[in-house]
Amino acid sequence: MFTLENTCIEKGCLKGEVALVTGATSNVGKGYAQALAWAGAKVVVVGRNAQRGAAVVDEINGDNGDGTAIFVAADVSKEEDIARLKQEAYAAFGKVDILINNAMDMSLNGPILGAKVEELDRSYAISARAVLLTVNAFVPDMVDRAHGTVVYSTTQFHYMPPM
Repeated sequence: MFTLENTCIEKGCLKGEVALVTGATSNVGKGYAQALAWAGAKVVVVGRNAQRGAAVVDEINGDNGDGTAIFVAADVSKEEDIARLKQEAYAAFGKVDILINNAMDMSLNGPILGAKVEELDRSYAISARAVLLTVNAFVPDMVDRAHGTVVYSTTQFHYMPPM
């Protein structure tokens, strides 16, 4: 069972809020989704892997009650996927208050020497283009309501020397 009891965050403090987390099927994104749900938000778990997405949603709903989280399969670098993501998120929860851009493709990490330009293009598409697409899809409604938060936590857009 996920908990933040040893923090200054109060359980349920985000009741009534809706969060959308890209790259939420594992690692940091999964932690964001779990923490937001524990704090009372409804959560849209976004990722490309439906099996992992379903497992995250099952865990969140098991800890916080049915209907706390949904999964939407999406490649956030594609405009049509973002349009469908917005449609599904709004159909389920009616709004998005918290947008966390976290998606990344860790298979793209590696030395720049010998890297293919397609790897750089894919990294850019996930770490920069996708952020533009999600911001343009969700932030106008936040501005209209004068309520919302956007977080950018993607760290993929880099190349590391071999370890």
